[in-house]
Amino acid sequence: MQLFSEKSRSRILANRWTKSFLFLVVLQVLISLPILIIVSLNVMDYGDIDAETHVKVQHVRLEVIWFILFELWRLWLVIDALIHCSSLTVITCGVLNLISTGFGAMECGETVKMQATTKYQNPQTLHENLVLQVVLTSTFGVLCLPTAYVVYKLALDYGWKTYRKVGAHITVQDMYFTVGCFILTLKIDTFFQVFIMVFYTVLGATDADALSWVPGIMALLCLFGLFWARKSVSDESHWQMALFLVIQLGFIGVNGWMLYNHTFNTDPWYIIFFYASTSTFMTVVTIVFALKCESNFNKGLKPFVHWNLFGKSRPMTTVSTTQNMLLDDSDVEYTGYTVDQDLCQAILKQNRSSTGLPSPHLYLALEGPIVQWHSTYDSF
Repeated sequence: MQLFSEKSRSRILANRWTKSFLFLVVLQVLISLPILIIVSLNVMDYGDIDAETHVKVQHVRLEVIWFILFELWRLWLVIDALIHCSSLTVITCGVLNLISTGFGAMECGETVKMQATTKYQNPQTLHENLVLQVVLTSTFGVLCLPTAYVVYKLALDYGWKTYRKVGAHITVQDMYFTVGCFILTLKIDTFFQVFIMVFYTVLGATDADALSWVPGIMALLCLFGLFWARKSVSDESHWQMALFLVIQLGFIGVNGWMLYNHTFNTDPWYIIFFYASTSTFMTVVTIVFALKCESNFNKGLKPFVHWNLFGKSRPMTTVSTTQNMLLDDSDVEYTGYTVDQDLCQAILKQNRSSTGLPSPHLYLALEGPIVQWHSTYDSF
């Protein structure tokens, strides 16, 4: 598995910023999981309640469980960002820290609403849950500042590594950025498409909904679509991308229908409204980037973008070839590079993009002066 490879471990533990980023997120997970588990258990100890209130309690417990899944998913995304040295994913993980804070605040709001009623016979348990949720939300809020600083440092570092892969050609950089954004949205959609459909399926089974199988089928289609979309970009296939877009439109329809069925004017469910609305927004963003990627098909990007589901070995190029490096950072080793090598690589790639010809002698000619400049710089 890629996570346990030597190269992956070296990237995760590359420097103090990668270690700090992983530490901050692991710390949040270690704090949040015990609190959320206690809250979930306490929810079922609210005393004798009527059938309608029991359904509400089941909903609250379900959203707490989904909060736990969100934290685990966020940890996975952080590890993925560190393994692939992706500045876009790192920034997104920083934003997700704010979303966790928002989730915690909405959990507090739900508990306050439950305290305001007289349907629960164990107010002490409600109060205990509220205290735990306030502690959790406050912890997320306090850790936002150091997380933002570490994200800033990592984004700068990874941005330079991206330049090493792509070179100075503006057109290639723009196409690479578009593909990077699209791949990132696909990773985010694992939670905001696949997981929300599973959420609706479990919710329908809890509420004895005869049509609970519909979101279950949609969850499988969305999961298939996310892999299919990545393959369509690698193959530059218009019909594959068209099929993915049809699945996305189907998701928007099913998501809107399920949100309508589970939204009550008398007792609005804020978290599911936020979850469903964010899922729809992310789907629209995914469609936009999918169309932008499709508009770049057959424009020279295909040789640089490679993806394989089972991680087969991919050909690597060197500075003496006529091809640039593949725009898939899972095959690029970043450890041990120097400024001298980076500058030579960057100037070499810029020369190739301008002339369309290999320039191995340019690299040799540049190596001496750049090393000399670097030594002079170090003397200061």
